[in-house]
Amino acid sequence: MKPKCLIACLEITLLSALIFACSCDDKLNNIPAIDKNPSDTAIAVNWVGTDIVYDSTLEKKDYSCIYFHASWCGYCKKLESETFRDPTVSKIFSESFNMAKIDIDSDTLVRYYDSAVTCNDLARIYQISGIPDLCFFGKKGNYIGRATGYRNAAGLAPILEDIRDGKYGQKLSNNMHP
Repeated sequence: MKPKCLIACLEITLLSALIFACSCDDKLNNIPAIDKNPSDTAIAVNWVGTDIVYDSTLEKKDYSCIYFHASWCGYCKKLESETFRDPTVSKIFSESFNMAKIDIDSDTLVRYYDSAVTCNDLARIYQISGIPDLCFFGKKGNYIGRATGYRNAAGLAPILEDIRDGKYGQKLSNNMHP
């Protein structure tokens, strides 16, 4: 390619980039501000190890939840990105639940009462056959019940409220206890 042609192509490329950058800057300046009430802001889930679920001597919240998931699970990703980030759901989790996250495909060792098992084995112990799956426990590690499958915030919040308020038998599947 001739030097003059190369310089012309370079000038056109730079000019196009400059025009694009200027047009993007205008669009960024016109984005309306979002006025959020601080009480409507989601609180990030604070994930802990399973030891807090099974050890009654530890200082902890009244309830625990083990969230069984997999990296390839689309509904798990949706549950995390939408439901868990909902202000009501995240507030209940933050105030009342110790949250443990278990990848059903992992060979990482986790605590199960007085022993260590892999995440995959823990999923087998709780007979996890579909994900996402939330298993709920009382303060002493006693199994309460589970909520299997994706739920939006409107579907999960009442379950969490019932557990928190001691009415958990009404909306949970409690037919399995390892």
